[in-house]
Amino acid sequence: TIEEQKPFLKFNVDGNEKFIDIYGNILEFKINDLNSQIIKLEGKNANLYLNSIHKFLLNKNSLIKNINSIFFEENVGWKIVFSEKSCVFLPLKKLDKVIDIFKNVTESDLYKNFNFFDLRIIGRIYMSKKEC
Repeated sequence: TIEEQKPFLKFNVDGNEKFIDIYGNILEFKINDLNSQIIKLEGKNANLYLNSIHKFLLNKNSLIKNINSIFFEENVGWKIVFSEKSCVFLPLKKLDKVIDIFKNVTESDLYKNFNFFDLRIIGRIYMSKKEC
């Protein structure tokens, strides 16, 4: 059977937005053809590292519905910007542990009091009220 590939994210490639699937493969869809609510992905070669974060995106439905965009920087990590203007910085590795910690934060009063969360150093959370 042939399974139709569905767009997972919008990826900015050399100034042009393209749709990519959950594996980071570029799909031949026109941006105007599909819902503009699809999350934007930016960063050089971000689609090549998508495998490390796509499990998080698929398994954390309560978080994914509020994601506006995802930025990737090699050797630094991921920056996820949410629609309510908060953001979280995640490391490239050990995402499962970090994501569970961040999910706990989002369910606490801390999430309401801060809008900048940095979890790139394993075992630590930096929170701030600064703009993302």
